[in-house]
Amino acid sequence: MAHLEEERDLKLTEIITIFQAYCRGNIARKHYNKRVQQLSAIRVIQRNCLSYLKLRNWQWWRLFTKVKPLLNVTRTDEALREALDLKKANEEKLDKTEAAYNELDKKFQQISEEKDILQEQYDRERDAFQEADDMRQRLQARKQELEELLNDQMERFDEEEEKVINLTEEKKKLLKDIQDLEDRYVTTCRKKLFKALGKSLTGQVCFQLTHRHY
Repeated sequence: MAHLEEERDLKLTEIITIFQAYCRGNIARKHYNKRVQQLSAIRVIQRNCLSYLKLRNWQWWRLFTKVKPLLNVTRTDEALREALDLKKANEEKLDKTEAAYNELDKKFQQISEEKDILQEQYDRERDAFQEADDMRQRLQARKQELEELLNDQMERFDEEEEKVINLTEEKKKLLKDIQDLEDRYVTTCRKKLFKALGKSLTGQVCFQLTHRHY
């Protein structure tokens, strides 16, 4: 274990040393690059100063410094002309744009009017459709009501028909009973009549026989 810890410390020391060396090298390179840039800038400034000292008393340089503003004026005139041309071109474009805008606005107004007309037609057709749909719903409700009423009437008709059939059967039975009673009554009456006639005839015969005897 002590050997492993010693090996570990040596490795850590080596790694830390390498890391520190890398950091110091990176910092040194940054300082070196900064110093090189500063030296280059100093050389450029010195060269420009020497050039100015050589040229400031040169006649052509003085002439250039005097003519340079005039060149700027010429450039200003050219820039002004370019600006005016650009303004004119922009005005022409603006006129064309306004004409196109007016044309589009006119078309938009026309389309808006057509849209309003179509909207009115749509509203009328929607109202008519709604009215027709309401009428359809009312007719559907009335149809259902009539169907229910018809079913009720058919049920009542079936019940009444059944009652009529039962009453017809009862009537037939009563007529048969009445016919049987009539037949029985006629038969009874005939028997009584024949019996009464028999008694009457017997009485009359006895009466006649009695009177003949006397």
